[in-house]
Amino acid sequence: MYTEEYEKRGFPLSFLMKVIIVLLFVSGIIFLITKIILPTAFNKNVAFSTNDKSIDNILSSQIFIHNLERIKTTAIEYYTMDKLPKENNQSVMLTLKEMIDKKLLIALIDKNNQICDGEKSYAKVTKENDRYILKVNLKDSEKEEYILVDLGYYM
Repeated sequence: MYTEEYEKRGFPLSFLMKVIIVLLFVSGIIFLITKIILPTAFNKNVAFSTNDKSIDNILSSQIFIHNLERIKTTAIEYYTMDKLPKENNQSVMLTLKEMIDKKLLIALIDKNNQICDGEKSYAKVTKENDRYILKVNLKDSEKEEYILVDLGYYM
């Protein structure tokens, strides 16, 4: 009896209207949340502005550190026992230009798309009291920094 009445009447129009009203209400709430409550979460111009100095500094630092690490890794692989200095306070140096010429590394590009200085960027190993200290210096278009790495004892 119930199914016969339902089949005769067809799909209830009031149910369809209720679904449409609920969908409109939910979409309206979502619209208001995105435009009023969370304006910067969906505004790409605000979240990723090129005028934001903090994001620019973070990217610059990451590129600089990555380039410094590439020189350090290349230098550690290059300096084997026969290439290390033999006497105390003696140093051997390999410039970035020499690394590129020997095909140990490709040219390093900074955040301004400029090639890092090939002569002022270098890896230098110094023997100090039977320990080896690696100094990695990097100079790009904006700044120059270095790190010291203790390579330890070699006997």
